[in-house]
Parts: sequence; C-alpha cells; structure tokens
Amino acid sequence: MLGALDSTGDVTETGRMMSHFPLEPFLSRMLIEAGRNRLNCVKEITIIVAMASVENVFENKKSVRKKPGAAPPSILGASKVVVKANSAYNQHMNVTSASSSSSRCGQDEETVLRNKQIDESHAQLRHPLGDMWTSLVIYKKWEETGYSHQWCDDFFLHYRAMKTAKNVREQLLDECIKHGLCAATDKSSGASTSSHSSRVSDNLFTPAYEERIGRVLAASLYMNVAR
Repeated sequence: MLGALDSTGDVTETGRMMSHFPLEPFLSRMLIEAGRNRLNCVKEITIIVAMASVENVFENKKSVRKKPGAAPPSILGASKVVVKANSAYNQHMNVTSASSSSSRCGQDEETVLRNKQIDESHAQLRHPLGDMWTSLVIYKKWEETGYSHQWCDDFFLHYRAMKTAKNVREQLLDECIKHGLCAATDKSSGASTSSHSSRVSDNLFTPAYEERIGRVLAASLYMNVAR
C-alpha cells in the first residue's frame, strides 16, 4: 500500500527513496508523496513529520510546573512552646496537621487553576482536522514568533521538544533537497520576529491547501482511514 514493494516483492523506486530517510515507513512515504504530483507542500509535511518524530510537545497536566518563585509548601505552623512533654507533642501534631491540610488545599486550588489554563491554551492551538494538522499549526505559530521560548511557556508546550523538532525538520529538508523532492529555496524558514495570530488560520489553511495536505496524509496513513 505504501508503494515500497511491487507485486513480486522487489523494492520499487519509491521504496529505495524511502530508505534514505531514517523514519517510520509511513512518515518517509509522506515526504515522498509531498514532493510528487505537484502538491508543493514539502515544507509543511517536513514539519508534520518532524513533530511526529519527537516527544509529546504538550505539557502534561499531571506534571504541572510550579509557578516561578513560589515558596515550597510550609509545614511550620506548630507551636513550639514547651510545656509538659505529652501536651507539647500533642499540640505540635494538631497545629502541624491543620497547617499541612491548609497547604494541601492551597496546592489543590492552584493545580485546578493551572490545569484549566493548560486546557484553554491547548484548545487555542488544536485544529479540527486532527493531530497532524494541530502539530502544523503549533509549529507555524511558534515559527512566527521567531522560535520563542516564552511563547512555548505561555502555551504550556515543551520548548526542548519543539527545538528538537526544528532540528529534525532542517535535516529532513536537506534530505528532500538532496533527492529532488523540493527546491533549495524551501530551506528558508520564513520565521518572523513579530507575531501575527491570524496568519496561520487565514492564509495557510485555505480549502485548496487543506486538500493538498489531506492527499499526502491519505496516501501515507491509509491504515487510519477505516477507524
């Protein structure tokens, strides 16, 4: 189905080209499809492939970062007044328990608020057509900020994973240029130091553009079609 083998089991020209990319077969097939049939979307498909090749870029709600500068939970609320040994111990335990309970309550409220912020931030980046499209939206918006670390923090994305995806994408573009799948001019990133929040949605995802990307994904992800 990927076109890497013919009916006799021999490697096809497509299969030989796929072997040049150190990727899962469906990802390398995606790159080749993007460079053929005048689809003219190799730059975007390299983004999707790169993003699919790295760890999850979304920050997990279960491992929410502590607010910068936040003090560690305090358990120092107990009275240290020394009276009789037993009564002093009991008093200490009671006050410490109350202080710890209050601290945990505050942490829970902060976690709920933080998780809500994460959900709202991620929702702004999600594309209705699915994860592959979402990864393209995320990368293009990040690119428009000049690959800003702060932007990743603001939208609760892992900057290290995004930076890795950028490096992978550059290597993939080099290979695509080498094998004639795109022109050398496609290596330019097009990054901007200013942010234009509507540019991706208004100019990038036109119906014609979505059709080209969709054809590439359909040719490579045929196993997902029947789901």
